[in-house]
Amino acid sequence: MEDQVRAILLSERLRAFSALIAGVTHEVNNPLTSIQGLASLLCDEVTDPRAREDVDIIVKEAQRAAAIIKNLRAFAAKGGDESRPCNLDDAVRQVVDIRGYETRARGIEVILQTHGDLPLVDTVYSELLNLVLMLLLRAERAFADARASTGEPGESNRLVLRTRSEAGVVVLELEVTGADFGGDLNHALSAARLAAVDLGGTLTAQTAVQGEVHIYAAFPACD
Repeated sequence: MEDQVRAILLSERLRAFSALIAGVTHEVNNPLTSIQGLASLLCDEVTDPRAREDVDIIVKEAQRAAAIIKNLRAFAAKGGDESRPCNLDDAVRQVVDIRGYETRARGIEVILQTHGDLPLVDTVYSELLNLVLMLLLRAERAFADARASTGEPGESNRLVLRTRSEAGVVVLELEVTGADFGGDLNHALSAARLAAVDLGGTLTAQTAVQGEVHIYAAFPACD
């Protein structure tokens, strides 16, 4: 019961976070569009090589910001509670695009190994994004706990996210090296497990050699 309450509270927090993102991205998108338009005009008018180089940087960074806004808006989109065919690769890439910079800034090497041609899964896409983000944040917390217990950063803090398809099942695997999930791995991931079950999937985990943790979120592929 306690785990279910925690899962509900986390889900509500993520929903509130999504609503906040939706408002912020709307406000940021308007001036960003103006910056992109003016920068494009400057590209056509500026002839000085050094000034053109500066304008090119503005254009490149504006495009990068626009891509971030696009991903944030997709994350915050309210698609209702109806299931539909979803691409797990897209969800993983969007979450890493949104959160990856912050994760790397914490000294964690993030490696993305998406399948590229996965079967679709029938689920609620916004909740699928929430699950992937939940797992990423839980891994970050485990890295922080490991650092706190030793008093120094680990030598190999690595998080690999890979997707694959096998026997009619689509799988997201997180390979976590250098983190500390505590003595009870199943308890540490209980909220994420409940979220996966709510999406029609399963979540399992195991500790491999030298403390390396593998987390598997699996969903039946669409017929």
